[in-house]
Amino acid sequence: MTNIFQRLALVINPRLKLIPFILVFLALETAPSAPWNNIGPLNLARHSHTATLLLNGKVLVTGGVGRIVGVTDSVELYDPATGSNQPTGSLNIFRRNHTATLLLNGKVLVAGGSFDGSGALSDAELYDAASGKWTPTGAMIGPREFHTATLLQNGMVLVAGGRNTSGPTNSAELYNPATGTWQPTGSLHTNRNLHTATLLPNGQVLVAGGGGFGASAISGAESYNPATGNWTSVDNMKVARFAHTSTLLLNGQVLVAGGAGNAPFDSAEFFDPASGSWHLTGSLQTARDLHTATLLPNGNVMVAGGIFNGGGTTNVEVYDVLAGTWTTTNALNTGCWNHTATLLANGSVLVIGGRDSFGAGLAHTEVFDAASGFWSPTGASNVPRVRGKSVLLPTGKVLLMAGTSNQFAVTATELFDPAPGTWAPAASLNFGRIQPSATLLADGSVLLAGGFGVTNFVRFSERYNPATGIWQTNGPLITPRGLHTATLLLNGKVLIAGGIDDTSPGPSRSAELYDPAISNFTPTGPMNTGRSEHRAIRLKSGKVLVVAGFGTNSSVLNSAELFDPGAGTWAPTAPLPLGLTSHTATLLPDGKVLVAGGFGTTNTSDGAFVFDPESGSNGSWTAVGSLNIGRWDHSAILLPNGKVLVVGGEDKSFNFLPNAEIFDPATGQWTPTGSLGTALQESTLTLLPNGKVLAEAGFITTVAQLYDGGLGFPNSSQPQVTAITSPLHLGDSLAIAGAKFRGNSEGSGGNEAQSSASDCPVIQLRNIESGQVQFLSAISWQTNSFVSLPITNFPAGYALVTVFVNGIPSASQFLLISPALPTIVLLNPARLPNGSFQFGFVGAPGTNFTVLAANDLSLPLSNWTALGSATEISVGEFQFIDHQAQNNSPQFYRVRSP
Repeated sequence: MTNIFQRLALVINPRLKLIPFILVFLALETAPSAPWNNIGPLNLARHSHTATLLLNGKVLVTGGVGRIVGVTDSVELYDPATGSNQPTGSLNIFRRNHTATLLLNGKVLVAGGSFDGSGALSDAELYDAASGKWTPTGAMIGPREFHTATLLQNGMVLVAGGRNTSGPTNSAELYNPATGTWQPTGSLHTNRNLHTATLLPNGQVLVAGGGGFGASAISGAESYNPATGNWTSVDNMKVARFAHTSTLLLNGQVLVAGGAGNAPFDSAEFFDPASGSWHLTGSLQTARDLHTATLLPNGNVMVAGGIFNGGGTTNVEVYDVLAGTWTTTNALNTGCWNHTATLLANGSVLVIGGRDSFGAGLAHTEVFDAASGFWSPTGASNVPRVRGKSVLLPTGKVLLMAGTSNQFAVTATELFDPAPGTWAPAASLNFGRIQPSATLLADGSVLLAGGFGVTNFVRFSERYNPATGIWQTNGPLITPRGLHTATLLLNGKVLIAGGIDDTSPGPSRSAELYDPAISNFTPTGPMNTGRSEHRAIRLKSGKVLVVAGFGTNSSVLNSAELFDPGAGTWAPTAPLPLGLTSHTATLLPDGKVLVAGGFGTTNTSDGAFVFDPESGSNGSWTAVGSLNIGRWDHSAILLPNGKVLVVGGEDKSFNFLPNAEIFDPATGQWTPTGSLGTALQESTLTLLPNGKVLAEAGFITTVAQLYDGGLGFPNSSQPQVTAITSPLHLGDSLAIAGAKFRGNSEGSGGNEAQSSASDCPVIQLRNIESGQVQFLSAISWQTNSFVSLPITNFPAGYALVTVFVNGIPSASQFLLISPALPTIVLLNPARLPNGSFQFGFVGAPGTNFTVLAANDLSLPLSNWTALGSATEISVGEFQFIDHQAQNNSPQFYRVRSP
């Protein structure tokens, strides 16, 4: 047999006999701020609408005035994963100038507004994100539009002021979600509309300014106390204004910016609750009203658009809280006013609709990413290696293993601890191996399979137990191989496919399955095409997509195929537009797959393509924006914000690349991000629980680096997770306890241009092995808790749970998700001599089952009687006795584990 390193060099890079040892050291730098990107337009151009961030991360756009249709009942959902707007259930009533408030039960309350400008509405309705339907709820006591609606800390909604048929009003009322009814509360001291209302950290609500529609601008401000239901006058603003914005800063102060009297203002001031007084601060660069203001994750405030010189402006500026000054930043692509701005869970700012300079409704949506990612060094690993593997363990540490160093197969493994940023030796492998596969199994152990030794292929697999820190030799592969793929299936088995082996002159078609329960391999259907250096992704459907790679005679393949675990067979799917190898494939949040870069038939590719498994009978590929630099042998990983980070690799001249870039699925564009300190090729990337990405095991180097998304938020604003229900069976609800699940509130504006609040928790599940993402809807949420709807259609195994509030992610927690419990059917009921009843059922052998009983099915679970554990009388056969069932009254049972 040829020396394995000579053969490996030809397989990895058929153009070169030897890959040169090159390390490039560059100074760390950050990328410039990104411009605004146009994304999928609204289905209906509109203004005077609302935009509400939902708990699943989508944005609900309701009502408003269309360009042609006038006031509308249409509703759409913006999905950050795709950058598209899709229609959802229509409002029951056409309305504009209304309010929309996310409640603690996850529903959205829409209240008031007007239909045709001739009179305000008192009607209210609720949106259920789970069903996409609207249901009428209790009508307000009085009709109103241009009012404010504020979600109080107790979950009730305060509606204040606005305009009714007689003009501005001072009335206020409370909505109780528990009863679906409204009740009066204390009246404002001043009639006002086009004002703002801001929830303060002490639970009170600050209302400021107002006027317009023939009414004079108001400088007065007052505060509502929910405990007493009364309003108290506070210090007047320095400038009387309406159609301004109001934003609660991280220091508890309230920033008011712009607005109008007889003309738009450039003045800004802030209210200090500690002193109860207003203070002027730096003026805006551009006077404006009917604009939006968004609190950014770093604590600064972005003001966008608005009326300037009689038309909509594209101007955007950012207020620096520490300096008290405004700085102009990237302009909007479309000038607008009367639009909405929403801070998304990923920290980006979304602008929707509004009016153009002629007052007509706009269909535009555009997004701005305020983050500026950067790289920083961390502790160096102990052993230089190339083509190593890394896995995030449920302990929070990263296991680095395998690879080659100076033509030796590495047996040394190491553990990276993110807290100190250091590496420590771990138990050595039983077999040194190059180009194996590493898979995090559903139980948290790691399977290392295949790979090349120095003179032969490694036949035996091995498995790492994080609890003991020991590698255990496992069953042998049916076909020893390297440069293959390994994919964890939904049933917990691992699909090993393709690669190079000694049974065929070229890449292999063979595939086999590893069963963790019995630690052995069994054959499954072969691929249609032999391939190595291909990529494999498990789709949300459970099927496995295999893409491109090397074929026979070092040909570069463009073919793709799907493995069906149920049938054990492969079927061709739509081919890539070009042949590729040394590319990357990444599962996107919407279930599509991004293939980026690679080496084509003749040269390095800068192409990027998205596979849609739901498009047509064979799926389809769509070209998206090209990489800024063509690259191959790079690495890619899905970030918590839904974007894809691509790192390093080689360019067309075979230079190692010290740069990285990010793909945004919403815009289809690539943006450079901070440069690496050391160029990396064939590195591994691992997402850490703290949200950073660890890049290590580049070309024969010990250098390790960390990527930070660059949101720049203070630790004091970060939501905290203290407890979760783990393990969790599919079909059960996830309960999360913590702090700051309700973040810094944004102002609720009665100025038409309402910034939607983003201080609610958006919960992300991310399967560690596959990267599959799912956002959770809630039964209820509070400042310190979240209870989800039952979780379904998500893979079993370890997942990361992350809470996003105001665009700021928590540190992630590990969640073990188990398969749904099977339905237990009670068998062979028998009355015992003492009158008790005995039942049997079938369950998983060795499981500890607890039996509960009640004679009323509607009783809460806490009132059911525990009968104790069921007895396993034979393998998988269980039995229990109910001594309370001696009479003939109805009896109900629950069987649970444990």
